[in-house]
Amino acid sequence: MNTYRKKIYYIKDKLIIGPNENNRGFIALFSVIIISFILVLVVITLSFNSFSTRFNIFDSESKIRSKALADGCLELARLNLALDNNFVGNNIIIDIDSDKCDYSIQNTLPYKTVISHSIINNAHTYIEALVDVNTPSIAIISFRELPTYP
Repeated sequence: MNTYRKKIYYIKDKLIIGPNENNRGFIALFSVIIISFILVLVVITLSFNSFSTRFNIFDSESKIRSKALADGCLELARLNLALDNNFVGNNIIIDIDSDKCDYSIQNTLPYKTVISHSIINNAHTYIEALVDVNTPSIAIISFRELPTYP
């Protein structure tokens, strides 16, 4: 009894020896393993993408909050200038709940420069504004967000 038999096929007058009877499911099994591995890789990639997207949304929310806090500090600096035109200060720290912001007012004639800074969850915002203290509304002449502290 020889269990090692191969089928012999003739296709277009060529002799083709077929697979062993014991190896019939090998190709199907190997295909299933490869397809499963590819599907697992796709699922891992998509789950990592959604995981990192969640943190990107959190970072953008922190940046929006940080910018709003820096705007608020800028308005507090304008209020101090409205109360006293000659007010000049450096690193004035404001505590709002668990968040902090600070601002500096520099005398750059004929205007004053206000630099406001806030940080929330490692998202920094620096705002520089040139204000006119000679108008009753303490008008903002120029306004820009800075990449780093000047």
